Amino acid sequence: MKSTNIANESARTRKLLAKNQALRFQPDNSASVKTSNVNPAIGEFASVCVVGPLGSTQYTICRPIGITSLEDDDWIMIPTDQVPATLARARDPRAAERSRKQAVKRLDILANAKLVNCTKTTDGGVVAFYPCDVKVPRNSHLNFARSKFKADKKLLTTELKELGKKGDGDARQEINSNLQRLNILNYMDEDVRAAEVSIRNYIDAHDVEGALDLEIPCTHTTFSGPFGDQEQVAILGAKGFPLVDVLGALNASLHKPDLSHVLGVQNAGGKSKASKSRRFRRNRKNKKPVVVD
Repeated sequence: MKSTNIANESARTRKLLAKNQALRFQPDNSASVKTSNVNPAIGEFASVCVVGPLGSTQYTICRPIGITSLEDDDWIMIPTDQVPATLARARDPRAAERSRKQAVKRLDILANAKLVNCTKTTDGGVVAFYPCDVKVPRNSHLNFARSKFKADKKLLTTELKELGKKGDGDARQEINSNLQRLNILNYMDEDVRAAEVSIRNYIDAHDVEGALDLEIPCTHTTFSGPFGDQEQVAILGAKGFPLVDVLGALNASLHKPDLSHVLGVQNAGGKSKASKSRRFRRNRKNKKPVVVD
């Protein structure tokens, strides 16, 4: 299942770092790992900085960004300066068109199941009605219920905020209970509510959304890299672990690094290819080979 951490959440498309994340390094350290607060754009993340003779490089450890072939419980590590561009590519540019096609197909499925009555409009659109109400469209019922739901939720949230942390415990508990009981279906008439419940139960029981994703799939992939052409790669062994454990393992690996898979070091004899291919130059005077380290 593809990871869609950002593609369908508009709140997470904000700028990467709302606040500058300062990193402090000890003079004798070559690397530093610093956890930070959850960022609205990428969720929980950590900053990793490697300092060397040629300068420093900062990386970000976070969940996969946008739409990838990775799972939601994977972790990735990419250069921090590439994160904003990766976020910009997170959303599927054809998402609206895909959503429209799925909506039309979804109504066809519900109409065939006799759960809605559909009527075509003059502009080629389709309007759905509950069987119990052929005058008011289904969307009108849903929009009315949503508006009432949002208004009540805002009112209760405001009351809870006014109480403050030191407010009456019983009053806070009552407000929290009322918030938990809020349900958009409660703002519908009984017959309309029953019709909407039947639709939702049918969609869940027959995995309609899964079928729509297979028939009208998302073909977008969020690439990273300086040119936006690299697939995001999961950190091996980090899948399913909390970030604190991933950072602990990373810190431990810095004390005993293994670069054999990168530098091509051969296990036999513990010598690298570079050590077997030392370059020689001859001393002009005695013609003896001199090893150049």
